[in-house]
Amino acid sequence: MESSKIIFQPSSNIILKHFNYFFLIKIVIKELFFLIFFKNY
Repeated sequence: MESSKIIFQPSSNIILKHFNYFFLIKIVIKELFFLIFFKNY
């Protein structure tokens, strides 16, 4: 049980990191989109 936990932990950490990066990229794209949108008007 403990050994499997140790094996699982890093992969879940990597997945969480990737999810956080994805979320940040989404926010940045939204901000850029709104900037461009408001600049055109």
